[in-house]
Amino acid sequence: MNNFQDMSFINGAKRNRWKILNLSEVINDESRKVVKIPKREYLENGHYPIIDQGKSFIGGYTDLENGIYNEVPFLVFGDHTRVVKYVENPSFIGADGVKVLKNKLGEEELNTRYLYYFLNNVKLPNTGYNRHFKFLKQVVIPIPPIETQKKIVDVLDKAQEIINKRKQQITALSTLTQSVFVNMFIENDIGNGKVPLKELCEFNPKKSELKEEDPNLGVSFIPMESVSENGDMELNEIRTLEEVYKKYTYFREGMFYSQKLLLAWKMVKVQ
Repeated sequence: MNNFQDMSFINGAKRNRWKILNLSEVINDESRKVVKIPKREYLENGHYPIIDQGKSFIGGYTDLENGIYNEVPFLVFGDHTRVVKYVENPSFIGADGVKVLKNKLGEEELNTRYLYYFLNNVKLPNTGYNRHFKFLKQVVIPIPPIETQKKIVDVLDKAQEIINKRKQQITALSTLTQSVFVNMFIENDIGNGKVPLKELCEFNPKKSELKEEDPNLGVSFIPMESVSENGDMELNEIRTLEEVYKKYTYFREGMFYSQKLLLAWKMVKVQ
């Protein structure tokens, strides 16, 4: 039994007399059987999607004909990112750190989408840009009757649909806000009074302001895999100030950052 799962759910499954299995008993690792496409070969548009370990569902596209994986549905697990994806259409697979997982019990006993939702709610240990599949294989999964699985999936699908629509609304509102802001400048002729940006905000705060802090102070650490393509960041990793002071870019708490700066940071980290 692993030490990172919430056992209250497992204990409830035991009380209901549901079958409980290790993940390794219910999935096959098909990773060696698929054609994997290096990121340098991704296209912005193409006939077929490429599913990789990134946070965006589709990493890129390809026009290749041979090698598409069509044993749907299946799961993709990001060995470095811990991202789990449910794939229901034939797709190509990204080359970097991707595990292709196939339900070996069959849909009559284990609904693959139920498995997807379950794994997305397991908090695997985060060891940075390392391999995490060894932790995933330790996951214990309760398997209720198939009708119960389908009801769970139906409820969660509806909840996800609401979440997706809310995200679209937020995006639309953000676009509207920007448009109104620009129109205010144009219509009221405010934009004629120009000032240097440095008079309105601070660039690159000095890391030296931390010199007097306790070296054992816990600070947020943002590795590359915790930053999405849209600039969203996960702040769930903590390191001591001493560990990160000399090696990494410094962001003061509460600061805004630009996409250009973020991109430059990501490029430096990759190199």
